[in-house]
Amino acid sequence: MSDEPAAKRSRNADEFPNLRSDVAGDVKDKLIELDAVQHQLDVMSEKAAEDVLRVEQVFNKKRMPIYEKRKNLTTKIDNFWQTAFLNHYFQTSKKICSVL
Repeated sequence: MSDEPAAKRSRNADEFPNLRSDVAGDVKDKLIELDAVQHQLDVMSEKAAEDVLRVEQVFNKKRMPIYEKRKNLTTKIDNFWQTAFLNHYFQTSKKICSVL
C-alpha cells in the first residue's frame, strides 16, 4: 500500500468493492479509468479550494485597515447603525408587505 493518503492516490482494480462482479472486463476497465479521471478532478478541486482560501486570507488582511477606517468614521456619527438598519431595504420591504 502507498504512503500517500487515500484522497491523493489513484486506486487499482482491487479497491473497488462496490463494482459488481458481473461487469464485463472492458466495461470494468473503463469504469476504473473513469474513476481515475474523477479522482484527478477531486484532487484539483481540493487544490482550488485551498488556493481560494489563501487568496481570501490575503485580501481579508488587506481589508482590515479599511474596516478600521470605516469603524472610526461610523462611531463619530450618532445612531449610525440604528439608522442604517432601520432604513435598510429589508425593513422597508417588510413595511410595504404589511400594508398590502
